[in-house]
Amino acid sequence: MTEKLNDIITALYNDTQLNECLEKFVPHYLRDDFKQELFIKLMQYPDSVLRASQNQQLRFFAVRVIISILREKRGSWERNYVRSVGVELRDEITTGPVTDPASFDERRMREERQDRVMERIRESEKELGSPYYRLLMEALLEHGNPSRVAKAVGIPRQSVYDGVKRIRKYLTNDN
Repeated sequence: MTEKLNDIITALYNDTQLNECLEKFVPHYLRDDFKQELFIKLMQYPDSVLRASQNQQLRFFAVRVIISILREKRGSWERNYVRSVGVELRDEITTGPVTDPASFDERRMREERQDRVMERIRESEKELGSPYYRLLMEALLEHGNPSRVAKAVGIPRQSVYDGVKRIRKYLTNDN
């Protein structure tokens, strides 16, 4: 069984279609690391790999594992690579290249909405009378969540949560 599993894993590792798939999900400078992470994950499930190989569904199984790695919020890939690189990379990893015109329109609409939100945040300094909320949003974008912001900036967590509530109320209010 071990020899057969090693042969299956080796064949999958060298599979050109799998490599093409990885090109769509992962930036070139992280591709080798992601591939290693994928095969570590596959080796954790030898029975599933053997079963998928017998059913001629090995590539499908590998793609499912790729998607699960990308969606994990507490996995080793997220912890070691995505969080350390930043938000821009996360968008690049999860959305991949645009090939479908409908998805292009959807992405364009989402980006326009994000631009409008960011413009409102920049305007918040004038309307709320303080740069605190704009700076708080920049810190949130940089650090990810209120707890990390509080720790990095050195202000009480409750102050950050209260600021986030006020920003959310400001952004959802149609003045």
